[in-house]
Amino acid sequence: MIICAIDPGKSGALVSGESLENYGVHAMPQSPFEAIATMKTLGASTIYLEEVGGYAGGAGAPGAAMFNFGRSYAILETASVASGASLVKVRPQKWQKALSLGTRGERTKPEWKRHLKDRAQELFPKTRVSLLNADALLIFYAACRGLI
Repeated sequence: MIICAIDPGKSGALVSGESLENYGVHAMPQSPFEAIATMKTLGASTIYLEEVGGYAGGAGAPGAAMFNFGRSYAILETASVASGASLVKVRPQKWQKALSLGTRGERTKPEWKRHLKDRAQELFPKTRVSLLNADALLIFYAACRGLI
């Protein structure tokens, strides 16, 4: 059984594999055609797609940024369904709670993202963890452990 975890958005990533010992980290597809081809190539039986709200970017983010983020999410959702895999949408709060990561609280967004990156690096010491792939790795970990 192959699991795929997706952190959507331009600065997201995909992680897929059979287990925590056998997985690969993939860049975010850049077009609808690439998304469909990637999903077919991965051959996942279950895809965990981070379900995010309608807010993208920081304070004062233009509507165009939110529109583009929503479009990217819809493309990934559609490509996932088209692949024939089971699709599981998971809210960030759910996978973060499952991994006992705490909450953002008083931390700034960069501090919170560094916290997630550091935890992913602890869980995947042989992988080069970055801010781009940390969330997808954490979602993959939670999915492999049956926590989400």
